[in-house]
Amino acid sequence: MQFELERIAWASSIGSFAGEFAIPTSVVLSYVLQAQEMVWSKSATELERINFLALKKMGVDNSALIMFNELDHYTLSEKTLMVLALQSLEVEGRLLLIQMLLEVEDRDEAMLMVRLVAVFGSHHRLVSPIEKLEIRNGLAVGYTNDGSLVLPLVLDYLHWAPEITDVILSDEFEAEDRTLWIGGEASAIAKSRLAVYDWKLEENFFETFRRLEEHP
Repeated sequence: MQFELERIAWASSIGSFAGEFAIPTSVVLSYVLQAQEMVWSKSATELERINFLALKKMGVDNSALIMFNELDHYTLSEKTLMVLALQSLEVEGRLLLIQMLLEVEDRDEAMLMVRLVAVFGSHHRLVSPIEKLEIRNGLAVGYTNDGSLVLPLVLDYLHWAPEITDVILSDEFEAEDRTLWIGGEASAIAKSRLAVYDWKLEENFFETFRRLEEHP
């Protein structure tokens, strides 16, 4: 569902950003910087070993570890970035997110997962600590320590379309406080309708994280 929603949103948006899904290098995120430093300073074999041991410590079983190591939809840099972000997310449900990233079927889905994992890690570190991760209706969601629901969608542009609204307005995402985080912007209609249904909206999440990184 995570991948399908994002495909639908891209198809219906003007100026889809196909081919630009990777985290921009201009984004000042510690995970990106750490991953870059590790890639520059360590061999591929050493990086694979570090990632393998880190995931094993998180409770990932050997068969999944082998699958992760052999999965070629991700670059080694992206695998390293995700492992760094996941290490910081010592929360209930982390293995569910790892399972999602292992289920990608192509390069586009892989790049979406890189961004999604980075969003959760950055929110946990810079905005509000995430206490629990869950998969609801095929979408990864986080709950902060005060019970607020965090739903990130890696969208360039959010339209108020049934394919999306039928999902996010379902009972699966009921919460007293809930925020939708998107990678780009939302239409005026989407903003007004989300407000009617008590959804808070955060646009351009990597820009938000960049500002928080520079000015804590």
